[in-house]
Amino acid sequence: MIKVIIFDWGNVIEFFDDKLFYSKMPRLLKVNKDLFKKIEFENRIKLEQGKISTQEFINKLNNKLELKLTIKQYGEYIHKIGFTKINLEIIKLIKELKKSYQIYLLSNNSKPSHDEIIKSKYHNLFNKMLFSYQVKLQKPDPKIFKKIIKNTGFTAEECIFIDDLEKNCEGASKAGMYSIVFYNNNQLKNNLKKLLS
Repeated sequence: MIKVIIFDWGNVIEFFDDKLFYSKMPRLLKVNKDLFKKIEFENRIKLEQGKISTQEFINKLNNKLELKLTIKQYGEYIHKIGFTKINLEIIKLIKELKKSYQIYLLSNNSKPSHDEIIKSKYHNLFNKMLFSYQVKLQKPDPKIFKKIIKNTGFTAEECIFIDDLEKNCEGASKAGMYSIVFYNNNQLKNNLKKLLS
């Protein structure tokens, strides 16, 4: 019997348009596009891994790109671009699932992203949330899946994990969970129906 359904955030619940981000942000900051992409990506990974703080992330951007950004200013630029979109159909699905199952969130993400979710109306969808920066582990490392399984209080066999990346689902499977690779809303609903029936 399945007791817990664990969702990824990025490109499952909220879609991210990376092309738009890496096109518009350098223009707003008036910096070289390729250099920005390289510096931002390598340091965002460190931020999501909990290896650097948000301030250290901004400092690295400032130093490498010769900027004088604050955390607040960078956040304002991100909101101005509007490169994210909530998957409202999945929100509706989660609300239905929550009537019968515990709903968890497991995301490779940073503290600023965590804070944004907490500030939104969507954090109430989840019984618990676990972010990579908090535990200094990232999907697809099976250790992060074992941590969230322990948090649920159930066994791995009682959990389903949903992610848009196949490698992350493979990590969940190695930890003993059922997993579903997310391709689109209808496919996810069909896969869940089979596992939950």
